[in-house]
Amino acid sequence: MLGSISEKAKETNYQLIFIHVEDSSPTELDLNFLREKRISGLIYLSLDPCEIEYQSIFDEVKTVFVNCHCARGNYSSVQADNEQGLYNIANLVFHRPWFTRSLFINFDESYHAAVKRKQGYIKALNDNHIAFSADDYFVVPVSYDYDFTVLDNDILGAIQRGVNVIFCGRDEIALEVYFSLQRLGFSIPQDVSVIGFDNQSIISQRVYPKLTTVELPYRNMVLKGYDLIVSEDSHTICNVAISCDPIIRGSLK
Repeated sequence: MLGSISEKAKETNYQLIFIHVEDSSPTELDLNFLREKRISGLIYLSLDPCEIEYQSIFDEVKTVFVNCHCARGNYSSVQADNEQGLYNIANLVFHRPWFTRSLFINFDESYHAAVKRKQGYIKALNDNHIAFSADDYFVVPVSYDYDFTVLDNDILGAIQRGVNVIFCGRDEIALEVYFSLQRLGFSIPQDVSVIGFDNQSIISQRVYPKLTTVELPYRNMVLKGYDLIVSEDSHTICNVAISCDPIIRGSLK
């Protein structure tokens, strides 16, 4: 994302200042540094779609949130259209002649993106006259310490109920599903198709078969965020949703 915005800034003769924040909010030292530089705009970027703690600087300069949002609201933002992205891939699968039943393993619903992806999944079910079953919807924490082997029996039970497609709220979850199906003795996609979300190339391109997933349009999001920052209209609040396109690969039958 940073490369894309750097290119755009060079084209339009704007100077960029980058501050990297990991697992925390900017410090007061960071914010005072930006004030001293008399910045005219602030783009807050996040790789994970999360909620950002309010900082007074958001009201001091024009601020746009990209792939994240501020709890207080009233700021322009650019988000991935997570709901439509999950809807599109699910709707495609539900029309496949071999489809029988699906399971969705989502991540923590305290994340706005997780809620939107669930909404897209349920909308696709409804539009295809398929009843939503709580038995076929799991939520796992966003944690590297979580032991996914505890889901093996649940996944086996789902397959025994007729599930032949597993949707995953993130590619990281899909990777664990690959491992689980291998432990259980099932083949992808012959026995079960697996679908991720976010297209992390270190996962989606390196597993076998390659993972069918949904693109998170980081580049398009950050470019739109930049356009909003440099726009002469500093008063209008704009909330833009960028489409998430399906990427069909070998894990879908």
